[in-house]
Amino acid sequence: MQMRRLPLLVPLAGLALASCKGEADFDQRYQQSSANLEAAASTMQQELQNRMAASNRIEGAAMPAPAGKAAP
Repeated sequence: MQMRRLPLLVPLAGLALASCKGEADFDQRYQQSSANLEAAASTMQQELQNRMAASNRIEGAAMPAPAGKAAP
């Protein structure tokens, strides 16, 4: 008799496990999106700082020394 119940229990166990995993709720999706946006913003900020530093180095090297001062 237990063998007859086994085919019925296996799909039910699968459904129970599937329902536990489910889709993330709003708070989980919000936290993930927030973390992704903060990471992207941090990357953009670092890239901007790198470009500004490179630009300043180029401009500093191209500018002549002011009159009366020796170039470094």
